[in-house]
Amino acid sequence: MVKHSRSLSTVSVSSISDSVYAHISYAVLFYGKSDSDNAIALLDPLVKSIQDTEADAEAVFRGLVALGTALSIKRDEIKASAVQVFGVPAALQIVKKAWSKENRIKEIIAEIEALLK
Repeated sequence: MVKHSRSLSTVSVSSISDSVYAHISYAVLFYGKSDSDNAIALLDPLVKSIQDTEADAEAVFRGLVALGTALSIKRDEIKASAVQVFGVPAALQIVKKAWSKENRIKEIIAEIEALLK
């Protein structure tokens, strides 16, 4: 059995990026199964990851890709939860402001905003 020496309270940027890769995989899995319950559960960590001030542009972009994938499941409860419970529109505005020079981030935010309408 492998024991981890890193404490849970000290998360590095690389582990944030690693978790974003997992989020994309889960979002694709849930999309393929039209699994709205698990997609909704994924929204909270995704919103937190895209707003992480220590994350790099790639991690934020991948978090947005996962968010867009989860929101692409054609179920009204996902969109409602994203807006009313998890504050996705406000989170997108924060990310848009923080990453205003990154075209790919601005473009994917526009796509996600269209999904929320």
